[in-house]
Amino acid sequence: MESIFRIEGEFESYHFKNRLNRFAVETEEGKICHLHDPGRLEELLIPGREIYAIRKYKGLECEIIYTKVEDEFILINSKYHNSIAKNIIEKGLLGKNFKLKKSEIKLNDMRIDFLLDFNEKDYYLEVKGCTLLDGEFAKFPDAPTRRGTHHLKKLAELRRDGYGAGVLFLVFRKARYFMPNYERDQDFYYALIDAVRWGVDIFPLRLYFDGRRFFALGLIEIKIDGPAGI
Repeated sequence: MESIFRIEGEFESYHFKNRLNRFAVETEEGKICHLHDPGRLEELLIPGREIYAIRKYKGLECEIIYTKVEDEFILINSKYHNSIAKNIIEKGLLGKNFKLKKSEIKLNDMRIDFLLDFNEKDYYLEVKGCTLLDGEFAKFPDAPTRRGTHHLKKLAELRRDGYGAGVLFLVFRKARYFMPNYERDQDFYYALIDAVRWGVDIFPLRLYFDGRRFFALGLIEIKIDGPAGI
């Protein structure tokens, strides 16, 4: 199986102690590491859990890259999401004949990750990382996300205006299904339901990570719980 992305750098192993704020973590070894992930990660970042980081020479001492749960290596650094997604798009792994046109597209007061060409038509694609696992279900989000809800509403609006639109969920867990998380964020849940009704595509792509390289395992089935459950 061909790798779609590789993280470079020398990893150092620490153990999570506590989260000082949204973007800083203290380790049991006394290091203060940068956490580049907007999620709560409460199910992953528990005291004593092993985390892997790359040493930094400016700012905080290190930057967290991933953690390990049993035999799973789980990326918890969102700065890599768009690089992974770009390779997925270019390798044609979403089942559509997409061609990349631009990245980081500004639309009024917000940005969409990618502008693609799909059959000579503009197609907007937003990328989200999914790390919450509940049994066989990968769930997004793991905390209320006003920004994510805003993205879905914008994609639905673009779809109503005649453009193509979709969301790529990078699923970093051993999940069989993908599900919007009604319990954590009802606004996001309803925005996703509405977006789908307007024709916004949802791509939950499961990935395998070996601690260095990422491999695409294919799209997984979407399930809906809550009031609109199917």
